[in-house]
Formats: sequence, structure tokens, C-alpha cells
Amino acid sequence: LEQGGSTLTQQIVKNLFYTNEKKFSRKIKEMIIAVYLESRFEKDVILQSYFNEVIWGGKQGIKIKGLYAASLFYFNKKPNEVSPYEAAILISLLKGPNFYNPIGKSERLRGRANLVFEKLVRMNLF
Repeated sequence: LEQGGSTLTQQIVKNLFYTNEKKFSRKIKEMIIAVYLESRFEKDVILQSYFNEVIWGGKQGIKIKGLYAASLFYFNKKPNEVSPYEAAILISLLKGPNFYNPIGKSERLRGRANLVFEKLVRMNLF
């Protein structure tokens, strides 16, 4: 209940319908709705929803929500205009936008982004 263990679909459900309240009953409700959504929608639709709903970091108390906003905020580019390495940076931020915050923690982010980029290259995704 403390952290992890949630699928992307469960995270979408929590972000859209629930709070971060740490109760077993909330987790059960999330799972039920997630199973329903997964039975009704294709994986690519769920992934797109996740990218548009997740928080990608923030500055001065303002949250950056969604891939489009993150792409504009960090690179001043639309998502389809970012370079492969910039995409790796955005992917890296998903693991922990505060932990990998490029403002003040750029070395940490660079290390993670290099790892992600190299893996994506090995998988022939770029």
C-alpha cells in the first residue's frame, strides 16, 4: 500500500477518481475499475491516457501534467518534435519527477536518461 504494485491503469484510476489516501478499500476499488477499463480499452489507449494524466514534475508549486505540457516545459517543443535523447529524458522523469528533477538534480537525471536511451537504442526503438 505504501508504494509500487500499481499498474498504469490503476494509477490512471487513482489520479482521475481517487486521492492518495492509503486505505486497502481504495486499492480494491482501484483494481476493480482498472480491470473494467482494461477489458474495454486497448493497451495503447490506456498508455496514451496515462501519458496525458501523469505528473511530469513541477516548478514553484505548479505541476506539469501530461506529455504535451512536459514536452513544452522542458524542451519548448511539441512531443512529435523532441529528439530521441529528449524522449529518453522525458521517460526518465516518469520514474520520479522530483527525484530526477532537472533543476538541481541534472546529473542524476543525465545518468538515468543515458541508461534509458541506451536501452531504447539496443531495442531498436529509435
